[in-house]
Amino acid sequence: MNRPLLAFNQLSVAFNGEQGRVQAVQQLSFELHAGQTLGVVGESGCGKSVTAMALMGLLPQPLAQIDGGEIHFDGQDLLKLRPQQMADLRGNRLAMIFQEPMSALNPVLTIGEQLVEPLIRHRGTSPKAAWREATALITEVGLARAEQLMTSYPHQLSGGMLQRIMIAMAISCRPALLIADEPTTALDVTVQAQILALLREQTRKK
Repeated sequence: MNRPLLAFNQLSVAFNGEQGRVQAVQQLSFELHAGQTLGVVGESGCGKSVTAMALMGLLPQPLAQIDGGEIHFDGQDLLKLRPQQMADLRGNRLAMIFQEPMSALNPVLTIGEQLVEPLIRHRGTSPKAAWREATALITEVGLARAEQLMTSYPHQLSGGMLQRIMIAMAISCRPALLIADEPTTALDVTVQAQILALLREQTRKK
């Protein structure tokens, strides 16, 4: 069998707080192959988001501590990479759709300014070309009036629109792995269905 794209091997994560040490993830192991979709199911507080943040190298420091284990992505252990190496992967070959787009997006930058950033940083696209590509991405995720949205601010968009913008940002560099942390939270059921259908379509394209 081909090497898995992603492999967690006995990962353990703990948090140090005022009330003592809390084990958030304990000896977690699983594999994911290219083209597969994997759902992580569990009650609130069981460590789903912590697992995703560990994978992305976004655990809060020094509060969080990885007690042991490995996270292999495309053959390399992410936990052994330097911060700059992780930054080069994050938003490029590894991307994440966050649970709360209003919190994840910068309120003082336009949608366009935020969408072009990964294209310029990771792919070396010129600002003008990145703007055109970002505009096309907005249309790709099912939003009309793309040019107008590019100059809008996050607070001017609805929750469903913001979630689609987050998806556009996540897929902008065509990542090998896309993580969705409860991407339909707080959306009505119709919009939830649309977002899930959009994610399935993006997986199929990839």
